[in-house]
Amino acid sequence: WNFVSAKATRDGFLKAALHSLPTLFFHHGAFYCAARAVGVNIPPAGFFGAAAAADVAASLPVSFAGIGVREKAFETLLGRWHGVAPADAVALSLLGLAIVMVWGVVGALCFLAEPAGSLTNGKHVR
Repeated sequence: WNFVSAKATRDGFLKAALHSLPTLFFHHGAFYCAARAVGVNIPPAGFFGAAAAADVAASLPVSFAGIGVREKAFETLLGRWHGVAPADAVALSLLGLAIVMVWGVVGALCFLAEPAGSLTNGKHVR
C-alpha cells in the first residue's frame, strides 16, 4: 500500500479539479455550439447547467457511451427549462456528441502517430 499524506491528497485533488474545469467548459461548449447550429438560442448558464446534468445521466452504465440517455436528458431538461422542441434537443445532443467524437478520433490519431517509447517519465526523448 502506498499511503499518501492528507496534504498531498488535497493538493492532488485541487490540481485535478483545476485541470477539469477548462476540459468541462470546452466539452460543454461543443454542445452549446451544436445548440446554436441547430437554432436553439438559450442563455449559456442555463444550457451549461442542463449539459452538466445530461452528462451525469449519460455516465450511468445503462447504454453504450450514454447514447439515448443523454438525448432524453437534453430533451427533458431543455424542454422543461427553456421550451426547446424535443427534435431540436435531440439534434443538438447528437451533433454535440459527433463534434466530441471527431476530436477524440483526432486525438487518437495523434497519439498513435507518436513514436513508441518517445515518452519517458513525461519527457520527450529523441
